[in-house]
Amino acid sequence: MENEKWTELHTQLQSLMKKEIDMMRELLGNLHQEEMLIIRKDKTCWNQLMEERAHLISQLSDLRQNRILTTENLESTAQNTHHAPLEELLPPENENSWELLALRDQMLSLLDRMNLQCSRNEMLTQLEKHQSALQPLPEKKTKISIATLPPEDYNIGNDR
Repeated sequence: MENEKWTELHTQLQSLMKKEIDMMRELLGNLHQEEMLIIRKDKTCWNQLMEERAHLISQLSDLRQNRILTTENLESTAQNTHHAPLEELLPPENENSWELLALRDQMLSLLDRMNLQCSRNEMLTQLEKHQSALQPLPEKKTKISIATLPPEDYNIGNDR
């Protein structure tokens, strides 16, 4: 019975990690889209992109909570101390254990890429603000007024 529960939790953890990786990839794509909008100075689409990001972050948060809960259940099943490294929870002879470790490595790699993209977007935003602050204000153009005479006054000198 204990082995069946462990296998079920193991499979559940694997499924949750795959979903979390998919969500992280979507979020990374969203961050890349933000970079393109910053470069194009497109403020109208930026607001919509931020709404999409909030939704993605909410979904990712839910997936992470489920993964953490499943990992804690796996820890209690393995009778390990709380917050044991994933390597200690997985038997090395099990093929699925290696897949879980590979999924964890993918998650860490995606997290690094997301942090890098966030930093890049922040730098581009600051650069844009700095450049707009340095641009001189356009000179005020002198207004030129032209007085026009009505057509009957054009021939003043010819009538006399």
